[in-house]
Amino acid sequence: AASEAGLLSGEEAALLARLALDGPKPRAARCELMWPESSGTQAAASLRQRASRLRALTGIGVIEVGPTVRLHADVQA
Repeated sequence: AASEAGLLSGEEAALLARLALDGPKPRAARCELMWPESSGTQAAASLRQRASRLRALTGIGVIEVGPTVRLHADVQA
């Protein structure tokens, strides 16, 4: 699996691509876009999991998750 090999999963790659293309978005809107079939609570948990995994893979907080979700200021789109 991608996570076992230290590679991005499809969801992680899609999240990074959407952040690079769309720029910052409110957390609820980002969750709805990325996980439309999930409840708000489950989508928020998925977002936190993806952010945590990206941090573990890269050693930095690649995305900032707060009221707005965005790429970290040090990440160039």
